[in-house]
Amino acid sequence: TVDGGATFTDATPSVGLAPRGLAAGPGEIWLEMHQGRMRLKPDGTFGEIEQNPRTGLDYGRPFQIVHPAGRAALRETWPWGFRDTPPLYAAVFGGAPLADGTAIGVAHGSVALVDLATGEARSMSTDWLPQGVECLPFAAKDGVLFACSWESYQGYGGYVLRSSGGEPPVVEKAFSDDGYFAGDDHGALGFVGSCAATPRLIDQDSRGRDSGDIVPSPVFCVRRGPGDWVERSLDLEPGTALLGWAPRADGTAAAFVIGLDPDALPEPAQGAGRVREQGGVRIVRLYQELGHLRWGRPSFRPYSFGRSSPNVFIDKRFRARDDGRIDAWISPSEMSDMASRVAVGVTLDPGGRPSVHALPPSPSAMAVTGDFGLTITKDGRVFETLDHGRTWRDAGSSPIPPLASPGTCSRLGCVLGSVVRLGWGGPGAESIVSAGLPEEREEAIEGRPRLTCEPVGLPSSLPGADTDDRPAKNRSNTVVIPTGYGDSLTILRESGEEPDPQGGALPSQGLFGLPAVPDPALAPSGKPASPPLRTHTLVYRPPFQPDSPVLRLNATNANFGYRRPPAIPLLTERGEVALLLAPDGSELLVTPTDVLALPPFDPRRYFFGESAAITGQLLGRDRPLVLGDMRRRTSLEEHGPLPHRPPLYVALDREHIRKRTLAIGRRDDGALGILVLDGPAPETAGVAELDRGATSLRSVARLAPWSTLSLASDALCKAPQKGAYRALISLDPGLWLALDGRSLPGVELGSQGLALVRWGPDRVCLEGLDLTARDVRRRTDAGTSTLVAKWTASGKNAAALRWEKLRQPLRCSIHREAGEPR
Repeated sequence: TVDGGATFTDATPSVGLAPRGLAAGPGEIWLEMHQGRMRLKPDGTFGEIEQNPRTGLDYGRPFQIVHPAGRAALRETWPWGFRDTPPLYAAVFGGAPLADGTAIGVAHGSVALVDLATGEARSMSTDWLPQGVECLPFAAKDGVLFACSWESYQGYGGYVLRSSGGEPPVVEKAFSDDGYFAGDDHGALGFVGSCAATPRLIDQDSRGRDSGDIVPSPVFCVRRGPGDWVERSLDLEPGTALLGWAPRADGTAAAFVIGLDPDALPEPAQGAGRVREQGGVRIVRLYQELGHLRWGRPSFRPYSFGRSSPNVFIDKRFRARDDGRIDAWISPSEMSDMASRVAVGVTLDPGGRPSVHALPPSPSAMAVTGDFGLTITKDGRVFETLDHGRTWRDAGSSPIPPLASPGTCSRLGCVLGSVVRLGWGGPGAESIVSAGLPEEREEAIEGRPRLTCEPVGLPSSLPGADTDDRPAKNRSNTVVIPTGYGDSLTILRESGEEPDPQGGALPSQGLFGLPAVPDPALAPSGKPASPPLRTHTLVYRPPFQPDSPVLRLNATNANFGYRRPPAIPLLTERGEVALLLAPDGSELLVTPTDVLALPPFDPRRYFFGESAAITGQLLGRDRPLVLGDMRRRTSLEEHGPLPHRPPLYVALDREHIRKRTLAIGRRDDGALGILVLDGPAPETAGVAELDRGATSLRSVARLAPWSTLSLASDALCKAPQKGAYRALISLDPGLWLALDGRSLPGVELGSQGLALVRWGPDRVCLEGLDLTARDVRRRTDAGTSTLVAKWTASGKNAAALRWEKLRQPLRCSIHREAGEPR
């Protein structure tokens, strides 16, 4: 009926006898069929069956209100491989265009042909590729290749498949070595391993699979043409190691080796010992001679697959050019460009001597793969490179905040979290000319405060430095748990049945200094108590304590399984920092005095979040409040003793762009709020107060920009500030602060850190910093350095640069743009 029930029309000829139900939406009525939904038009006829899903449908109810679903619901009709990886995302990721204006995207065994003009998928298929392999399309001169590797539990090696014009591919070459692929953006491809393919049995206990650095094979199988592969090999000189390969389209290759001594310098004679030829292989000797930039092996595994995005297992760090020069990516740490936050372009001349190219001013994390790359600067400008980092050009303003983690680029564009940038800028853009090593350029970024730290006195030993707290040689007795601020915790299993050297009993004081309750069973009347056994010891350094020794806490029965997610820093009501650990089947709350076992909030969870680090608050003695990702949505979770409260969803569904820093803050009156910070060193910040009674968030109130940063010991911060929230902020130090290199030469900020702030509507007061640092004056194997500082309203300030067993006292201050110290 379309006239309020005055007349009815029999719809059986149109819909049949077995409709599933009726659904009403705003201004429309739908008839639910087994094939989809049919819309009742205003003229009383039915439209075509629509298979686009809608939210909230309950088939047990005959009539209900259903609202149209968003664009994200279209993914439910796609093959499983594209549920978390949209076809356009996969196509740009692979970078394999076809002549008809489409590109091939591959995700977890599913293949899509994507129209590059509209971004829509023209067709999808799930039977193009063999089962059990993960593939990535690769653009070659004679068609599109598919570089495929077996999943680790199914086989070794992989295949190369070829499609000439967009038809289903055929097998061109098979491999059985445990290797990976290397290539460039000009059609050269090779497999790091033998060209032979022989049957092999799976050894699940083989060491090194699915984790750690790749150790490249000295044998390289290079593609010379369709179906034509040639094997190259090299003999390594004593005291050298192989870092990687670069294929050439003519079947030759370049190999890159480095000495095992990380501090070895090149020979005095210019070019001596850098380049030699061996059977179609150009062997280039590399040296760690570029300051803080380090050559390294790839740090990803070609057999590590996840549910979200495709995995890059074609190594494109090196490109061998026809004129004898070689383009390369190098990082400030010994990891590949795929894993490092920042990569720098380097060109090796025909003699093997390197030239470092300039970076854009104040880059964030980079998306670089092969010749193509992109970064977003602190002031919101996009810079791109199309020549392997030799030049960067300004491509306009960025629609998203600076990157907090690397992305991936190809000749089609870049993938940046959940954002896809399709295409590249015009040829008339102005390029940046090389200007020496990146650390030699003075950076002045608007809104980024400058941290100045001056040494005070001479270095001294840390308290307790004589105690050997390094991990045991037997790694089966050692569990290392990372933190989001660059440090780590170590849980040692005590060997033997020896009594605890520190008495084995719990500390004389309980949590946060509360008196411990004595157990009469431990001390029978008239007899001394026997020290109980300690099964595990937790070793860690409390944050924001420049002079604190490494603590050793009784962690008896703290068993960790395969899952070891990062520790979550928690701010207590007294301003101390606790840590929440989430091993298999339980949770541990670590304070400077105790280790408390808690029931797991979600036993099925694999890890807490997709972002690099999250922080939280500790309510009372044992109730951590953190931001988690329950069911792939950002939620507020209250952990602790049973029963648990249900999570409160506070952010968008599938929020991959967790580049906006979120933190839980606490006001002086005890109210809680969620701080939302728009990128590093944000000029836009806000807080949404949590109404726990109504289980909802109130409207967002504006907070002061990061450029108002002052020390807690400053007179401005001593005055009360209404509406200020105290919180722990996880940050990338190099993007939030500028370290004055003149007062602390040879020290550079790392990429992880933690700040204790009181963030209000008028200013940001800094109470503590705990930052990773690189000390280029020390050997690369000397361990990680940390810069720790603490400021208080009473003026009891302290700061130090800490090494493994030494500390250098510092006097630190904050300077604004005009140079005004704070």
